[in-house]
Amino acid sequence: MTTKSFKPHKWSFRLAFALAGIIASSTPAKAVTFNLSYAPGTTQSQITGVELAAGIWSSYLTDDVTLNFHFAMTDGVLPTGKLGGATPGVSNITYNSFRTAAQQEASLAGETLYLPNYIDPNNGSIVGYNRLIQDGTIQHNSNVMLTYANAKALGLNTNQLNLDGYIQLDNSANWQYDYHTGQIGDNNYDFVSVVLHEIGHNLGFISTLDISNGQQNPIDASSLDLFRYSQESAAADAIDSAIGGSKYFSVDQAHTVFTVDNQEALFSTGTNTSLGGDGEQTSHWKLNVNNPLGIMNPNLETGQIGEISAFDLKALDVIGWDFVDSAILDLNLLRSEAETRATTAVIADRLTEVQQMMNESDIYNTNTTTTTTTTSSTTSLSVSLIDSSLNMNLYGSTNNNGNGNGNGNGNGNGWCNPVWDPWCGWWQEGDAKEATSVPEPSATMGLLGLLGIGAFWKRRNQKQNH
Repeated sequence: MTTKSFKPHKWSFRLAFALAGIIASSTPAKAVTFNLSYAPGTTQSQITGVELAAGIWSSYLTDDVTLNFHFAMTDGVLPTGKLGGATPGVSNITYNSFRTAAQQEASLAGETLYLPNYIDPNNGSIVGYNRLIQDGTIQHNSNVMLTYANAKALGLNTNQLNLDGYIQLDNSANWQYDYHTGQIGDNNYDFVSVVLHEIGHNLGFISTLDISNGQQNPIDASSLDLFRYSQESAAADAIDSAIGGSKYFSVDQAHTVFTVDNQEALFSTGTNTSLGGDGEQTSHWKLNVNNPLGIMNPNLETGQIGEISAFDLKALDVIGWDFVDSAILDLNLLRSEAETRATTAVIADRLTEVQQMMNESDIYNTNTTTTTTTTSSTTSLSVSLIDSSLNMNLYGSTNNNGNGNGNGNGNGNGWCNPVWDPWCGWWQEGDAKEATSVPEPSATMGLLGLLGIGAFWKRRNQKQNH
């Protein structure tokens, strides 16, 4: 057993292990509440891991909302090589509704939010945003796609009962459940890291570019896509909604690339390599194995532990989430609290509700003919999706070349085909490679996580007051 982790940064929220001399707490006085349920067959170790991941996100996010997520371990549902997948409830709202709510959130936090506004030349009113699409033309759009959770953070979704998202992890992966210790075996995948990642997608770290797959009339941008730029789109005063190229995260209308300690926030550019994509879903940071931008890195290797970074939190900040910017985690305390919650966890087969959430979401466009299934809870979703002849306009397990063959090694036409790809959503891949070894976190590292992040936000605030 060795200590493996992502390369540490002085600005990132490091894994803190109740370090001597550091006062740690579990969650802030006001925090996001995760209302979690679990499919039958989920083990106590797995439930505890999910509860720990939720507790970590609650330690940062301070929005007074309750999120309803369902979790399952599945066999043969996720495409080959995918460790986990997220299926968030999603809906479209008008751009002006998003803009009003997001700017109000920023104003309450004493910040200024810069959005890509398109002004109607006839009356001077803001009616949407410009975006550069695949053929190089500029398109005007007046709607935005939000996950249900993101909409709750903005006060645009007040439904407290229905599911907000669904998370699956692959049962066959060689999982380890020791996130709170910082220990990970060379041949193991860290369970909590992947759950943190999939929760991030449900919170709103998604992109719709892969779904459109270079079409002439792409679907609406996600809230996060409103901060995706390229040199070409910036020159046209537009966000970039094309696959391929070099795409960056900007919070000042493309004037600068969001940067921390000389590391730039770049996005992955798409699974369709024939259009110039890098092979990774656009709903992730640019792949960087040894120096990742954060928990929303597209891949996790064996022997690696993922962490939430300032990049991850800034991305969620601009789409409407509030968070504590000087938090440090006592993972042992969070783990203990997770173990307590796990003893009273709700175990239920909620696949009918998952399917209802997908049917009601604007993005999946499901056309269900039959939904009855009598299989076990861990596999019934995949059977149900196949038997239902779902036609879901959501990008599936596609990369490289081919037509899609059931193992996730084809790129097809960018649409999710339930016959060979029964699960569709946003996921994290796993690579059986050894990550860079780093020293055990120390008290100094913990203090940098506590103090360095405050300095980081002061620098950003000063830079944005222009």
